[in-house]
Amino acid sequence: MGNIYLDKDKKNYYYSDFTDNVLADTDNFWKISELIKSHLIELNECKKIQPLYSKFPNNGQNESYLELAYIKDIELILFREILPYFIIRYTQGEAKFYYTFSKPKDNPNIVSGKSKFKMGCLINPDYFRINHLRLLFEEYNKDKHKEFWKELTNKLKQFA
Repeated sequence: MGNIYLDKDKKNYYYSDFTDNVLADTDNFWKISELIKSHLIELNECKKIQPLYSKFPNNGQNESYLELAYIKDIELILFREILPYFIIRYTQGEAKFYYTFSKPKDNPNIVSGKSKFKMGCLINPDYFRINHLRLLFEEYNKDKHKEFWKELTNKLKQFA
């Protein structure tokens, strides 16, 4: 499968899925952490990027991540400026920042049978059939995660 970037139709789909389904979900496993909810709402408003999947670490966990799709026009800025900045800024001591890039792929989270969930990341087989990045930050200090999400949001909202 070739490259597929965020476009107006895909943005509208993901935007609606986030506002109508993800924010409304109350399942303890899938519910968005209150510590990153405002960041995701703000990023969802950006026209050139789209949050797809995210996590803030629970007790005893050390990993935050954000998967996001983007329009083709900002790809070089992401890879040449944003990602190197976070690698340098958030890879110190035991903490590390890294990313993975994925071409369009099948959705590994599909819930078989009839699902109580409405979120695209669980019911839409095409949900991850888009170029996307997974930005990961590993650190046991929760305050560092809060700082990371704040800075990540500030850097990415330039794509509003």
